[in-house]
Amino acid sequence: MWVVRELLRLLVRIAVAVAIALVVAGVKVAVSGGDVTHAFKVTLFVLAALMLLLATAGAKGSAGNRRLNLALDERSNFVMRIPGVPPRTEGPTLTASAVFVGSALVLLALAIVV
Repeated sequence: MWVVRELLRLLVRIAVAVAIALVVAGVKVAVSGGDVTHAFKVTLFVLAALMLLLATAGAKGSAGNRRLNLALDERSNFVMRIPGVPPRTEGPTLTASAVFVGSALVLLALAIVV
């Protein structure tokens, strides 16, 4: 079930990125004129580069973030822990970096095809 959820999350992010590229290209063509496909292709390349830059940030899996979450989890378990009940997990999730890299690859492929 988590595989389907994460794939849908990835597809939604890709659809949003393509929609943003369409809007930016449309605004650029409306303001300054020119070819729509060229503006769309350039916008796809720029958004893909931006997403690759954002993928390098990797905020979710950083050591500082894990330390902070561990400290908060220890405090909350001390106050609200019920003996014998395991913590609830929703399953694995894609990291933000994986979503950004996947979206960037799809945008690059789309820019090359267009």
